[in-house]
Amino acid sequence: MEIFIGLIIGTIASIAVGVWATKKQTPLQEETVLDAPSFSEKDDTIFLEKKLRDAIYDCERNVSACKDQINTICQDQLDLLKEVGKKSYVEVKNKPLFFEYYNPTTLERHFYYQRDLSPKMALDILDSTKKIIQKYSNHISLITTQQELFKQLIISHKENIDRIYGVKNQNIQVKKVSLHKNKLAELEGKNKLEEQAIYNQLMVNDIREELEHQEECLRQYIELNKKYENPFDQDVEKKFEQQIKIIIDQLEK
Repeated sequence: MEIFIGLIIGTIASIAVGVWATKKQTPLQEETVLDAPSFSEKDDTIFLEKKLRDAIYDCERNVSACKDQINTICQDQLDLLKEVGKKSYVEVKNKPLFFEYYNPTTLERHFYYQRDLSPKMALDILDSTKKIIQKYSNHISLITTQQELFKQLIISHKENIDRIYGVKNQNIQVKKVSLHKNKLAELEGKNKLEEQAIYNQLMVNDIREELEHQEECLRQYIELNKKYENPFDQDVEKKFEQQIKIIIDQLEK
C-alpha cells in the first residue's frame, strides 16, 4: 500500500498550493462589476485550472499504479493456480468450486472446480493454496477501491475545469458588452450583466471550496494508509476498504 503515498502526497501538495495561492490574490485596482474581470479573478481561474490539471495528472498516475499492482497480484494468483488443476472458462451453477479467478483490469475470469483438481496434490497443500489466493483476492478488492477513489477525483476535477471554462467564456462576453455600456446605459440587461459577473465569481469560489474538500478527503486517505499498514491482515484490509468507500461517498456528495 505504501506504493501510493508518494504519488498522493504530490497530489495534495499541488492542490494545497493552488488553494493557498488563490486565497492570497488581491485586486490590483478597483473596477466596476461591468468592467473586464479583475486581475484577482483572472488569477483565481488561472491558478485553479493549473492545480486541477496537476491534480488530474497525479490521480491518473495513481490509477495506473493501482492497475499495475492488481495485474501483479493476479499474476501471482495464476502462478499458484497453474499446478492445482484444470481451469474452466465456463461457470457452472451448483458445481463445487475451488476458486474463481478474476482480474478486474483485464476482466479475465475463469474457474477451478473441485473435481478438476490434480489428484497428486495433497489436501493440506490445496488448503494452504486456497487461503493464500483468497488473501490475494481480498487485497485486489482493496486496491480496486483505492483506484475508484482516484477515478472519482479525476471526474470531479474535470467537471470543475469545464466549469472554469464556462466562467471564462461568460466573462469574455461580459467584457464585450461592457465596451458599449456608455452607448447603452439604459439597456435593461445591465442588471443581468452585473448578476452574471457576480455569479461567475461565486462559481470560482465554489470550485476553490470543492478543492479544499478534496484535499481533506486525500488527507483522510493518507492517515488511513498509515493506520492500516499490515497488507495481509484480513480484518485490517476490510476496515481500510470500508473507510475508503466512506471517503468516496464524501466526494460524490
